[in-house]
Amino acid sequence: MSVIPKLARRSLRARIGRAIAIALAILASVAFVSGSFILADSLKATFDNLFTELTADVHLEVRSVLTVDDISAARDPVPASLEQTVNDVPGVAVAEGALQRTATLLQKDGDAVDTRGAPALGVSWSDDPELNGVTLKEGRAPAADDEVVIDKLTADNNDYEVGDDITIVFDNGPATFRIVGLVGLGDTDGFGGATIASFAHQYAQQILDAGDTWDVIDMRIEEGADLAQVQAAVEQVLPARTEVVTGEQVSEEASDSINEIISIFGNILLTFAFVTAFVAAFIINNVFGITIGQRLRELALMRGIGASTKQVRRLIVLEALLISVTATVLGILAGFAVAKGMITIFNASGAGFPSSSLILRPPAVIVSLIVGVGVTMASVVFPARRAAKVPPVAAMRPEIGFAALSSGRRLVIGAVVTIIGVVMFVLGLFVRPGGTFGLIALAGGGALLIFIGVASLSMTVARPVAGAIGRPIEKVFGTPGKIARDNAMRSPRRTARTASALMIGVALISAAALFTSSVRDTFGRILDRSVTADFIVSNPSFLPIPAEVAERIAALPDIRAVSPVRPVLANIDSDQIAFSAIDP
Repeated sequence: MSVIPKLARRSLRARIGRAIAIALAILASVAFVSGSFILADSLKATFDNLFTELTADVHLEVRSVLTVDDISAARDPVPASLEQTVNDVPGVAVAEGALQRTATLLQKDGDAVDTRGAPALGVSWSDDPELNGVTLKEGRAPAADDEVVIDKLTADNNDYEVGDDITIVFDNGPATFRIVGLVGLGDTDGFGGATIASFAHQYAQQILDAGDTWDVIDMRIEEGADLAQVQAAVEQVLPARTEVVTGEQVSEEASDSINEIISIFGNILLTFAFVTAFVAAFIINNVFGITIGQRLRELALMRGIGASTKQVRRLIVLEALLISVTATVLGILAGFAVAKGMITIFNASGAGFPSSSLILRPPAVIVSLIVGVGVTMASVVFPARRAAKVPPVAAMRPEIGFAALSSGRRLVIGAVVTIIGVVMFVLGLFVRPGGTFGLIALAGGGALLIFIGVASLSMTVARPVAGAIGRPIEKVFGTPGKIARDNAMRSPRRTARTASALMIGVALISAAALFTSSVRDTFGRILDRSVTADFIVSNPSFLPIPAEVAERIAALPDIRAVSPVRPVLANIDSDQIAFSAIDP
């Protein structure tokens, strides 16, 4: 058995405190990365399964045709008479119309229930148990025109119980209903942050002011009937600009829509995770560099008794490998706790995510290994090379230690790296070759090189800067201040290394604050120039506002002008264009 692995294990035990410090930095970054992957993958799988279960018995669905390539766009309703027409098609067991409109629930004090941007939905209750995909948690289904079923999470958060009265605001005004039941989605009490108010099917059109229309018509075919044949038969009776699709397609579209949001959310978390890994790389490099510097006599003695440069380098690399592999495995396991914790935090704020089994997929493991093991090994390359070059005479004269780059060479290298980083950052930010990918690759890579370049340059200026900053400290604190100043000036490399991680943290916080204030100020100036209105009315759930609202506001005293605005998507010459319709 080689003596190097044995020495590496003994070395780690002898310096267990520093090993734990390095491991914690690795563990934190890996846990954040793996947790982001686990959370996103688990939520996607959960919603995929959930939508599949919800539409498992919806074999076909009739709906209007979209004229734009955006499945989230609002569809026109279909005639209510089409429900009976489809019911008469051979092979159709049940065809039932369904509605989804805006219905804002009010708290007991009269304020609107805050959905934090999620929709406030009013829907029709399905009388067919197989087509009804929600789970009745308490009470019963609505049967009268003054009865409603709401989601249990909203009821619990606002102290509502079965039997209580609740006021709901619709497009045509408020109305009061008796709560007769509470529902949830699968095994959860909420609907991903949305509020749900479900009304009896026979009264839903009247309550939701849908007229003689349905949004869609869901169908369940007879047992033994051929799905393709029934779908073809339904197509024959449909009017123009309507279509019939399978429940599987409806489920996939719903999953794609929610997964797109989850992906954006996951990418934001991953961005912070990689920033954490970047900071951890500086910390790891710093700790290894300082540790090796303090082990200078030990390494020199090893060289003096016959250890080769290769063996010394292997010793340092093996120590780093043992720490990184152990910390990475623990970090991946800790990722489950991070993911669960984030779900708990979001649910506590009213998100209502369904209960999900946490999933660890190969991409999460691969990226975690790259972040944990890869970053650590990359961070230890230069300290290991310097350790291998320690001369045996350093056992007696440790001050000759590492042969550092000359300040001139370091200044040139740091300046070149910094300039390249600035050029890449500017190109990515303003030119954006390749669109979003170019922005991320060039701007992100440029920022990384800027940090590395500045960290390298800091070693050449650490001595004079430490001297200048330390001079007033020396005068204030006397001898302790002089010792601190001399120590900082004596080892500019150690001083610069120690400051690098702090520099990155301060720079990131400053950049975030600067970016936020700049965006706020820019948008503020744009709005000041382009918007002359004194007030703007909007829906916090990002849903449309009824046209009647503009009419009612215009009728108020002291209101001189009201201008409704509606965003519209349109296909023009094969291009999808977004524009706004406005009443000047």
